[in-house]
Amino acid sequence: MYSESSSHYRRDIDGIRALAVVPVVLYHAHVPGFSGGFAGVDVFFVISGYLITRLICAEILENRFSIADFYERRIRRIFPALFLMLAITSIAATWLLLPSQVRPFGESLFATVLFGSNIHFASASDGYFAASAAEQPLLHTWSLAVEEQFYLVLPLFLLAVHRWAGGRWIAWSMSIAVLSLAAAVWSVAQGYAASFYWTPTRAWELLLGSLLALNAIPAIRWRPMAELVSAAGVAAIGWAVFTLSSTSSYPGLNALFPCLGAALAIHGGSCGPTFAGRVLGSRPLVFVGLISYSLYLWHWPIIVFAGMWNIVELSPLQTAGVIGIAFCAAVLSWKFVETPFRRHKRIIGRKLLFRGALAAFVLLAAFGHLARRSDGWPARFSPQVMTLAAASKYRDGDYGKCSLVPGNRKALEQPCVFGGDRPPTFAIWGDSHADALAAGVGEVAARHDASVVLLASLGCSPVIGLEGAGRDYPCIADHEALLGHLLASPTIHTVIMIGRFTAFVDGLSGELGPAERGGTKRWGMSDGARAEFDLGERRRLFKTHMEKTIKTLLDAGKRIALVYPIPEVGYNVPHTLARIAAAGGDATRFTRPLSSYLARNERMFEILDGLGPSSRITRIYPHKQMCNTVECLTYGDGKPLYYDDNHPGLAGARFLGPIFEPLFATPTDRSAADRD
Repeated sequence: MYSESSSHYRRDIDGIRALAVVPVVLYHAHVPGFSGGFAGVDVFFVISGYLITRLICAEILENRFSIADFYERRIRRIFPALFLMLAITSIAATWLLLPSQVRPFGESLFATVLFGSNIHFASASDGYFAASAAEQPLLHTWSLAVEEQFYLVLPLFLLAVHRWAGGRWIAWSMSIAVLSLAAAVWSVAQGYAASFYWTPTRAWELLLGSLLALNAIPAIRWRPMAELVSAAGVAAIGWAVFTLSSTSSYPGLNALFPCLGAALAIHGGSCGPTFAGRVLGSRPLVFVGLISYSLYLWHWPIIVFAGMWNIVELSPLQTAGVIGIAFCAAVLSWKFVETPFRRHKRIIGRKLLFRGALAAFVLLAAFGHLARRSDGWPARFSPQVMTLAAASKYRDGDYGKCSLVPGNRKALEQPCVFGGDRPPTFAIWGDSHADALAAGVGEVAARHDASVVLLASLGCSPVIGLEGAGRDYPCIADHEALLGHLLASPTIHTVIMIGRFTAFVDGLSGELGPAERGGTKRWGMSDGARAEFDLGERRRLFKTHMEKTIKTLLDAGKRIALVYPIPEVGYNVPHTLARIAAAGGDATRFTRPLSSYLARNERMFEILDGLGPSSRITRIYPHKQMCNTVECLTYGDGKPLYYDDNHPGLAGARFLGPIFEPLFATPTDRSAADRD
């Protein structure tokens, strides 16, 4: 994303670099207002394509281009600061990361030194915007991989076109750029999160810069037009930074805003300084542009490790301090690493440079491989820490195997039964929360010589006729099939309805904590005929369909146990508790405010309360067991209660057992309970 200098230095381009890197840093630091700061990477791509192509083509036309010289410059520019960052990040990872996190770190490190981290993250992560990204210290290296993969091909491409295609660089570059953009638009429309990382879907951004360098766009001769173009470019970048978000379809057409903005800002200043160019060329912006590569390298691992060290989210003051540390690290890296390697070619000759790069490559790759093979060196931590961290596995052993997911219909054909050794008279109907609680409810049932059958579809709350818009869960079809099974089973007299209702309707809430950020595109709801994205309409739609669902079950003679929302934590509970214990703290003191739970679920309580006072509806409130009058627990009976940030683990399911006891102790119809 960064390029060589040339004899035609333009201060405004360093200023554009500043416009690119600062939003990225502020976005990653979760500073309000910079929801589209990730688009700064696209600006870098355009700048890089412009400067590199200009340099290569000039040398080709002057018959002095050398592949060896080109890659020597790239190594001097990219490798020293990168390898230093990787080395220090690796040391910090072995200190701060839990064993379960060190293994994926080792894999990402190995991929990074091979300049294939974009491929690694495309296949091994939940997406750039997923909450799990906050635990990936090398996630940001995906863009370096895209650039280096592009630059493995670009010189050969330009040489080949010059030699065998009559030098028609513009036509060939334009054709490939159009195909790349089309691939990006198509892959985003198909919902491929990995398209964010792919070089084929990003190549058009670099080629847009290449086309500028090749003079594909006529030079601007009229000064007012240059002023307008420059200003429009800066405005387009600003629009992307301040209006796009993790819910935007990206990349694709939305990436045109930062990319065209960068292209316009560069092109507008090509015929002389404009007002926007003079602002961009001011000393503060130029300085930030000069350190932008180092700032990009260092800011993300510093933010990730600061969050892990602090355990809970950083305060605004702490965030400002972390950003300041990142800037200091960038200045030091630029001054004492980047600059010497680029300027002192006589002291650091080509042979020494290549040997040093190879040695660093081997050492870092070996470390990454060892981290992966060693399972993260668990001996670093006490047995208590390891026990807490392992709670992510404290769930029913059949989790996911007993619920409907795409490609698995066994859960409908041969549903899992929990509890006593007798045919089930109770059914648990719901989503992944139902799946998580099934084993614990089954233990309660067994104590009363009863059993329960699990009928669940992951990602789908138990309501007929609704599913998430833009999400790959066939909820409508799944729950029609599951309801059909319920209605066709006369021995099942009670249906326990469990769902993450609030998240299904309202979406995830980043206010709860980092684990609730990202992970979805535009949150919507569909009834099969139309998609609804307005929050108020989604709630109305849910209420209407839930009323129909309840009526259908009651008309079939079923008794209903309606389980209200389980408290969400917003943090990966096992990892958080393990970090607290590793730091010498008391893991039992990590709680979440009850007020936050009540505020989050206020509207859902109103909907569920209004579903009817039927004597055959029993209302069950998990928060009565998991929360006191002030806070909600994450740790109980000596174990973490969750295996992630919102699903109860097996210990949590057992902890909730008492709220289900009355349901099995009194098999006859019971009056609806209030929640006071």
